[in-house]
Amino acid sequence: MQRRAAQWALLACLAVGSTSRADEMVTVAAALMPLQSVAQRQTLPLEPQAFELDDQSPTHDFGQGPQPYVLVELPPYQEPYEVRVWNEPKANGARSADQHTRIVPRIFTLKADFSVARSYSGSQLRDRNGSQEKTVFMNPPNQEERFILVFGDKNAQPAELVRSEGKTVFVGTGFFMDGSDNRYTLHPFDKGTLHMEVRGLKPPAR
Repeated sequence: MQRRAAQWALLACLAVGSTSRADEMVTVAAALMPLQSVAQRQTLPLEPQAFELDDQSPTHDFGQGPQPYVLVELPPYQEPYEVRVWNEPKANGARSADQHTRIVPRIFTLKADFSVARSYSGSQLRDRNGSQEKTVFMNPPNQEERFILVFGDKNAQPAELVRSEGKTVFVGTGFFMDGSDNRYTLHPFDKGTLHMEVRGLKPPAR
């Protein structure tokens, strides 16, 4: 057990570029050990699917207290494919009308023994109008990876979202376009909506 923990710690130090990230990875790796035998998991959906992380979701303590998670089991590797994960800003849980929340995904790929293979933090996500996304590529070097684990990073920093809203206004001489920029503060939250889409994976033969 100590040898495995040391291997996880070494992997964490190699996979990240700062001491704080390394410490976080060691914490997550240690938290995954008891999860292996009790985790609720589901197969990788071949069609785009939304996952609601809420009070009905399974929870686990990854170092930030118990929180909802999604654990998806990958099929045996046969050919390259990709899995895109993204979040959805929501007004639910916000403290005022100009605030929204989103679950900032922490994404991990795991091997069969739940050891961490790859990890992606909020800084590695692409931001698109308040929605963050990450594409995880599955290639021959990754064929030993069997799970994708996603949960919210409660330590992420709030972000500002600006959305332009246009409207048509009628005056005595005719119509003209008017608009305004609405600013929202996006707060990290451990609950929310995650989307997952698979590309390039053929359905199993029947």
